[in-house]
Amino acid sequence: SMLFISGSFFVNVAILHLANEAAGCEPGPRGTLTECTQRVHGVRPSSIVALISTAAGLLSSAFMPYAGAIVDHTSRRRAFGATMATLATVCMLSLAFLTTSTWFPLSITSISLGALAYYGHSIARWSYLREIVASDSDLFGVVASMRFWMLLGQLCFLGTIVLIASALGLGDVATSHLSQVVSVGVCGPMLFNAWRTFRPRPAKHSLGAHQSLWVAGALQLWGTLGDLRVTSPGLHKLLLVQALVAAPTVAFPNLAVTYLTQQLAVRNAHVAIFAALTALSGLPGALLFRACSKRAGPRPTLLVGLGWWVLLIFAFAWFLRGPQDRILALALAVPTGLAFGWLGPAMTSFIAALMPPGRESELWGFATFAQVSLTWLPPVAFTVINEAADDMRLGMASLNIYALVAMTVAAMVTEPSFLGGSISQGSPAGRHSNPVQGAHDVHLGHDQERATSTERVHCQKSARTGGSDDYWEQLAPPPSARVNVAEPLAAASRGVTRTAPAAPLPVVGIGLCRQGTSSSTFSSELQ
Repeated sequence: SMLFISGSFFVNVAILHLANEAAGCEPGPRGTLTECTQRVHGVRPSSIVALISTAAGLLSSAFMPYAGAIVDHTSRRRAFGATMATLATVCMLSLAFLTTSTWFPLSITSISLGALAYYGHSIARWSYLREIVASDSDLFGVVASMRFWMLLGQLCFLGTIVLIASALGLGDVATSHLSQVVSVGVCGPMLFNAWRTFRPRPAKHSLGAHQSLWVAGALQLWGTLGDLRVTSPGLHKLLLVQALVAAPTVAFPNLAVTYLTQQLAVRNAHVAIFAALTALSGLPGALLFRACSKRAGPRPTLLVGLGWWVLLIFAFAWFLRGPQDRILALALAVPTGLAFGWLGPAMTSFIAALMPPGRESELWGFATFAQVSLTWLPPVAFTVINEAADDMRLGMASLNIYALVAMTVAAMVTEPSFLGGSISQGSPAGRHSNPVQGAHDVHLGHDQERATSTERVHCQKSARTGGSDDYWEQLAPPPSARVNVAEPLAAASRGVTRTAPAAPLPVVGIGLCRQGTSSSTFSSELQ
């Protein structure tokens, strides 16, 4: 978090400072930036950060199929993750050499490659995380711990840099240099030591004849998208929501730095305070979400978070008009942090609730791609509006377009039926005295949309595996076609082994069956 996120606040302020200087714009009182109408490299200085974010988003989106293919189709997962960590570290360190002559080529190259490395590193990290945790409850515990340490690291980093810069009287560019040296000096050895603890993993899938890694990754993403459209339409819609939610929330920190410094003439130290207050408020936002999610399902909590975001962006664009509103900007940092603390777990928990059992590793990678896929769009819109209309307020307000579309799509996602407050008690089936009825409800909770449209139960070779393994996906029947599951449970006690036949398999389970799976294992998955 220090290497990729926190340092960007100081770097973006330095880039804006150097862009204004290159455009010939005079700084305001005490070195603050003012709105500059001159141009540098064909655009206003206030569009430079958004332009760099656009390049980073496009490059990262194009790289995701290749990154996913390396993780799934080769045994070089560990080497890939370590390489991405090294590339990110080198890119961030290079930003410590921003000067009046190197700032533009160095920033657009290092930030774009650094963002690519960040998302590639995330895919490699998540692929290991799904294999080393024992259960979903352990996974959420690990993720919660990661969020806590990320928050603590951000606060410590931001506070340290502000204190040192204030004590030494450093300017915007020098503060940026300091932040990059400190973040790389602290995070670089940690990343090196972390990847030493991982072990190589075999490839999950094999490449087709004369097939490149990028093509294999792109085909896998396309196949997964088509598969979800048929088998899990709710999750298919929700991943679109993920892309629409991530687009403005990922772009907001960079655009907010531009808005605060150019529109409100906020100093570097105050930008860091805004970032620190936002990070600090994220923890109560996550706790507030946790308390409310126990009383409501994932869809209402997600819709509340999106509504909160719409109001926040409206307040940001409507009330923050000029330098006289600096104090109000700092006050808005608290609801901003609450919104981020709420939206992150709300999105994650809803995706987890609709995730088909047995496909978590694959689909979390796809969710990462969805998160990256539209991150370039808000900076493009901001740049176009800023250049054409000379109105950064309207550019900030355009972030609400994605949230409003996301609310519309999220409202159409069917909520799992078993989530009404009992999910926190462990297995959904566990709240039934009758485990068979519990198994039915779990099944219908994950696949209720599919259950209303499929007229038969059968096992078929999964198209996404290309026939390379013994994976079958069981399509769900309509509620009227429920069958007695006592037979496989009784077979378990007799030690009978069930194999997946070509003929229809009259068993209702959680959506998975495997060739050669023992009936005892099958029945435990069923429950």
